[in-house]
Amino acid sequence: MKVKQTTRFLLILVFLAALTGSLWANGSNQQTAAKPVELVWAFATWGVTPPDITKVETAISNYLEPKIGVRVKLLPMGVADRNQKLTLMMASPSEQLDLVYLGATLYQSGLTKGQLVPLNDLLATRGQGIIQTVGNTYLLAGQKDGVQYGIPSIRDMASGLGFLITKDYVAKYNLDISSIKKLEDITPILATIKKNEPNFYPLSMNVGFEVTRSIDYDPLSDNFGVLMSDNPNKVVNFFASQEYRDRIALYRSWYQAGYISPDAAASTETAVSVMKAGKACAQFTANKPGIVTENELSTGRKLDFADITTAVLTTGGVQGVIWGIANNTINAEKSMDLLNLLFIDPTLINLINYGIEGEHYVKNADGTINFPAGIDATNSKYNLGGMDWQLGNSYLAYPWEGKPADLAAQMKAYNDRSIVSPAYGFEFDNTNVRPQIAALTAVADQYRKALETGSVDLSVLDEFNSRLNAAGLADVIAEKQKQYDAWRAGRN
Repeated sequence: MKVKQTTRFLLILVFLAALTGSLWANGSNQQTAAKPVELVWAFATWGVTPPDITKVETAISNYLEPKIGVRVKLLPMGVADRNQKLTLMMASPSEQLDLVYLGATLYQSGLTKGQLVPLNDLLATRGQGIIQTVGNTYLLAGQKDGVQYGIPSIRDMASGLGFLITKDYVAKYNLDISSIKKLEDITPILATIKKNEPNFYPLSMNVGFEVTRSIDYDPLSDNFGVLMSDNPNKVVNFFASQEYRDRIALYRSWYQAGYISPDAAASTETAVSVMKAGKACAQFTANKPGIVTENELSTGRKLDFADITTAVLTTGGVQGVIWGIANNTINAEKSMDLLNLLFIDPTLINLINYGIEGEHYVKNADGTINFPAGIDATNSKYNLGGMDWQLGNSYLAYPWEGKPADLAAQMKAYNDRSIVSPAYGFEFDNTNVRPQIAALTAVADQYRKALETGSVDLSVLDEFNSRLNAAGLADVIAEKQKQYDAWRAGRN
């Protein structure tokens, strides 16, 4: 009898020990699960960090923590030097960087250097919102050899060129903006302003932007070997094309006439910041729906607009606004959870875009939003200047007052009617020509800004092409043609 009681007592002790251990383990897991992961979230600004960035960061973290167990450290970076800063961060294993807006240049660099997390498994398990929202067509632009590395934001996927000018100058000199149908039509507009204000330089230039959006071609990721619209099967030197030469000649004539600032080639300011400061009254821009209001927010000025080119859909264009998870993330799974919400969660989208409702923006009866009374673009403490195009699914952002209430539908129609490049989906692998690409990039960095602001004589273009050829452009074109031909054959 004593043996049975002893056995029973021992069994009870074992049971209690096991139960205690189980409870302790569960409690430990709950504590671990309850501890939020702080992710570094990098995105672009026009160069000014909003004063209330910490307040919005806290509001976002308080929203995300109970939802996905994440708090965030917002890392806004000015467009002028963000590529350099992010390049250093992505190369440093000790530098935490989780969710990052890349853009085409950084995306290609990240692929080449192996700095981006492969996303296929994460998409399958934690990114269903992305898959359903972005869709296979646009996700294709973020793939290499079937592996997903980047997620394009939902916005104007195609790229076309428009022209913006402040309304005060239009009224002051009775300018006919409706006469602008092509780039050359801008010349008399600029001439009128210059004649009346000889010490003023009316046009601010975004280097590269005017060229890449004003010509119907596919840059094939890096502009070193492109497809021109008149011969979409042959890879050629873009910088030796007649189209590029004509653009450079036009900009040179504008520069010589005093329409472009003499220090344009050396300036690190964006066209937006120059316009905002009143140092210019005109700039080029995308031609997507809602673009006028977007730029009015960023410049703080009322603007008129002229559409110049038909938008073109290219792989590189879609990659122009693309998100990735850096290899030096502390938690790829949580980073994907956050990225997924950027495509399906309107609360998060509007917090990051516009800040706190009632403090940084107010809703109108028609569903649009505006600044609260007494606040505008110049004194707002949280104004990203209409950069909703980069932050995930821009269709979920409240339309700003002045934009159409059906902006999402208009944007979809804009993308649908664009010219689709025959090379859409082609991804150039530069592994075999990396030294040449590095050399070509250095040459382009030396020449393009001066050429594309009209700051140097047209003869410099010939020198530029000579240097490109010496740096191995023919090797890159041959490699790109080989891969493009194989890609086309595989589609048939």
